[in-house]
Amino acid sequence: MKTFVYKAIDEQGNRVRGEVFADALTAAELQLSRNNWVVLSLRLKTSMLSMPAKRVDRKEVIHITYQWSQLLTAGVPLIDILTDMAETHDRRSALYPVMQGLLEHLTHGASFHEALAHYPHVFDAIYIGLVTAGERSGQLDVVLEALYQRLQWSATMSAKVQKLMIYPVIVLTIVLSVFVFLMLFLVPQLVAFLKGMGQEIGWMTQSLIWVSDALVQGWVWLLAGGALLWIALHLWVRRSLRVQHWLHQQLLSFGIVGRLLLQLALARMTSVMGLMYAAGMPLHDMIQLSSRVMGNLYLERRVLSIEDRMLAGASVSEAFAQSELFPQLVIKLIKVGESSGKMDVTMQHISQYYDREVTETMDKVEPVIEPMITLFLALLLGWIMLATIGPVYDVIGKLG
Repeated sequence: MKTFVYKAIDEQGNRVRGEVFADALTAAELQLSRNNWVVLSLRLKTSMLSMPAKRVDRKEVIHITYQWSQLLTAGVPLIDILTDMAETHDRRSALYPVMQGLLEHLTHGASFHEALAHYPHVFDAIYIGLVTAGERSGQLDVVLEALYQRLQWSATMSAKVQKLMIYPVIVLTIVLSVFVFLMLFLVPQLVAFLKGMGQEIGWMTQSLIWVSDALVQGWVWLLAGGALLWIALHLWVRRSLRVQHWLHQQLLSFGIVGRLLLQLALARMTSVMGLMYAAGMPLHDMIQLSSRVMGNLYLERRVLSIEDRMLAGASVSEAFAQSELFPQLVIKLIKVGESSGKMDVTMQHISQYYDREVTETMDKVEPVIEPMITLFLALLLGWIMLATIGPVYDVIGKLG
């Protein structure tokens, strides 16, 4: 009997946490589901010796998943694979103690998925769930190949989003740094010069002086207040499921950004569901685990409602249609997959559909970002120039 640590939402909507005892991860999840709880996280309770000392890079996880799938396909026994990797893996790598631990657990009679469950910060619940299904069906090599493809796709999507955001973040950081420098050092000298010349100060220059004075006299309080406000909001959002639900719902309504977030979440969900369906996982596990990859509490609850409708007697296509998350084209594809018995292929096609949608949305967002930043810069610099050059020009005119 093993001990599993869980976080869940009870029937009253309260967040609960605790421990449950079971022989396997799926059995522990089944115990919690009988209470009509929504499981947020569930992992094997481990000692500090079972945890990796360093943070493991996702690229390393992708790489070893690829190696496992290729070697298993070639017919190499799993114990031989792990023995060789434990002996040859780079000792400086954060995965080295993980390789050693996996081999130790297997030599003591644990199954592969039970060994992986000792490292929840390296292998998430979806990874372990799919490996469990692969071991039981005798298709571990196929499941690991599919997992590799999913991890690779997820890394590609993350890289696209980072590439989209890095330019505006860098530009805005530079602009705000220059702005703060001007407010702290240049504007006070300009004000002293204008007052010394007896120049009348207009409203635009006065607004610039107010901002400068606020930064010069209260920058410590502004930084401290901003940090405290950020921490307070972060803790409030983290501890209140109602606030998280509302905030995540509002994020989806932010025009093209909300559309992009929705498409990314649905692409992740359908991709995972396709893998689980192909691996032969039970419906309950499919819905529960696939909802966790969405990264949005509002969408997660909408997906969990699909399972409720299916348990109430609705077909798969009807339950998906009633969730109001998917367009008609996707619903038609699900109906075809349901009637043909090839739901795994259908889900992969839907994931590819959302992959194209995400790419097209990013292609639309990227050209818009630069003009928006340019407009912001023009307004900011225009305000500073008019507020400073105007009075200086008037002084020079009087001197002439």
